[in-house]
Amino acid sequence: MRKTIYSKQNELVAKMIREIREKAGLTSRELSRKLGKGHSFISNCEQGQRRVDLSEFYWICDACGVSASEQTTELMSAFAKL
Repeated sequence: MRKTIYSKQNELVAKMIREIREKAGLTSRELSRKLGKGHSFISNCEQGQRRVDLSEFYWICDACGVSASEQTTELMSAFAKL
């Protein structure tokens, strides 16, 4: 098994985080601040340089005002197409 950080699935998660943030009208710094994280946290997630666990994904979705459940369902659908 290869490392997940280099997977297509990780690329999809990174892309989705960026889309969620942009739709919420937030900069990466603003979202990081809302989450109480350092300024590079979201940037690293969006660039695929950092793996995002399920709890962090939930917190990101919540901070952006979207349903983590719906986003996860969308991700799983995209994963199945790979």
